[in-house]
Amino acid sequence: MTFTPAASPRTDLSNRNGVANQAGNYVSTYTNSGGCKSTQTFNVTVNMNEVVISLHPNPASAGRFTILLPAITENTVVKIYDNLGRMLYKKVAKGSNKIEIDSKFPAGFYYVSINSKGFSSIKKLVVQ
Repeated sequence: MTFTPAASPRTDLSNRNGVANQAGNYVSTYTNSGGCKSTQTFNVTVNMNEVVISLHPNPASAGRFTILLPAITENTVVKIYDNLGRMLYKKVAKGSNKIEIDSKFPAGFYYVSINSKGFSSIKKLVVQ
């Protein structure tokens, strides 16, 4: 099975598992043992997994920590919620892949929601 970006069909992103490794529109062509071809066009979106976005240090001291994103983003919205679901903090960061947070929260467990164009993630944060 071959996956090829629809915008530039000369670029071959073939692999044995039939997995496209970047976002975009693709055309998949499958040829069976009898020589019959089947073609399908589809869109691949990027799922930003939990490994790509990091909070450090975690546990944080006095609510000070840094968020590292995989790429520079235009507008990233960071919201922090307590364990009852109340939003306690909101920040819009522009043009950076490193976001510094100084929330001054007391010790406890929090959820950090990170939303940007193309991805979102929720991370657990411990403040000591």
